[in-house]
This record gives sequence, C-alpha cells and structure tokens, in this order.
Amino acid sequence: MGASNTKFSKKSTAMESADGIDLNGKVILITGCNTGIGKETARVLALHGAKIYMLCRNMEKANKAREDIIKSIKDGTGK
Repeated sequence: MGASNTKFSKKSTAMESADGIDLNGKVILITGCNTGIGKETARVLALHGAKIYMLCRNMEKANKAREDIIKSIKDGTGK
C-alpha cells in the first residue's frame, strides 16, 4: 500500500479532523451518541456549529450525554 496524502494519522483526534470547518446551518444525525466515538463526534461537530440530532436507544444515557456535551460547550473547555 502506498503512502497516504492525508495530514491525519490513526492518532488524529476529532478536533484535529474538524479544524477549520464551519458547520453553522448544517443538521447532522448521529447514532450511538451516548458514549465513545458517537459522543465525541457529536461534541466536536456541535462545537463547530452543527445542529446535532442524537439517535440513541437509551433515553437516560442519551440525556446524560447531551447534558455533558452542552456543559462542555458552555464552560468553554470543549472537553
């Protein structure tokens, strides 16, 4: 397999991948947002201005993840 032309590696973060992207006015549906990659994706895309619809099987876990994401955005940590 040849060399990749991308600036990303297997160690790249979601924040690095979304750097410089303006998602204001975009609507994004993400499944499995209460933990892991789905939650991190929702957080980063929301930080970049997207309106996120979180599709989860467990409402209690979904609401907790939503609260975590909103808190991280409002307190300015983004984490």
